[in-house]
Amino acid sequence: MKNYTVHITAAAAFLTAMLSLVFVLMRPSVVQRAQETEPSASTVPSQPRQADDPLPPPPNSYVASDFAMDENGYLTCLTAASMLGVDVSEHQGEVDWEQVAASGVKFAIIRVGFRGYGETGKLVEDEYARANLEGALAAGLKVGAYFFSQATNTWEALEEVRLTLSVIRDFPIEMPVVFDWEYLGEYARTATTDQETVTACTAAFCNAISLAGYQPMFYSNQNLGETHFDLAALSDYPMWLAMYNTEMDYPHRLYMWQYTSDGSVPGIDGPVDLNLYLPE
Repeated sequence: MKNYTVHITAAAAFLTAMLSLVFVLMRPSVVQRAQETEPSASTVPSQPRQADDPLPPPPNSYVASDFAMDENGYLTCLTAASMLGVDVSEHQGEVDWEQVAASGVKFAIIRVGFRGYGETGKLVEDEYARANLEGALAAGLKVGAYFFSQATNTWEALEEVRLTLSVIRDFPIEMPVVFDWEYLGEYARTATTDQETVTACTAAFCNAISLAGYQPMFYSNQNLGETHFDLAALSDYPMWLAMYNTEMDYPHRLYMWQYTSDGSVPGIDGPVDLNLYLPE
């Protein structure tokens, strides 16, 4: 895969960002209400990066001893401010947000939509997105949002921004708005998408979200970060790390840690992702 470093003047970057936001706000909607086959699980490509590593992103200041389980069985940070949260989609069905809030959860990251991984790549709004946003806010939780991306170019990433903004614009969003691009295997439309393209899509989404007045963030796991994201080029944007254990040994800076996909929270039927927000 080709490695690269972004060299761009401030003026050119500003112009690109403004054109991106105009595209997001003005282009006609392409959202499909009918369901397309949806990704149900992600995998990690086995091939290593084939180029020299760029300069590393900022280091992680946390170590394993900074974390412990609290009396409710949730992970907490002992050395810095942190918040416990969940991320949910239509797969969780109806959520009793009052019970979730009473359990000690402080925030929720709500999936607002996804792009199907089939050839057409339809954009689909999450069936429960608006109900989850309303319910979590009514229960007193802070809320953010994420979009499950299968973008293969920056124009598609900006289409995903447009859907995201169309859902969240009527809600007080205090937590990050997240670009969630995942590798789904050789059958997916994104199977041959390279690191340069994924990095460009991530930057386009995050930049447009920032221009719209929200805190951007991108989601990855350690292996995907090494194969499909140029983390140094994305160091201006906070990272949400998926690492399913309670031992912090990730080398790079992160702002949110999805530490399990098998959590149990009152008010949510079945397993749910649990997260620790570490804003520093």
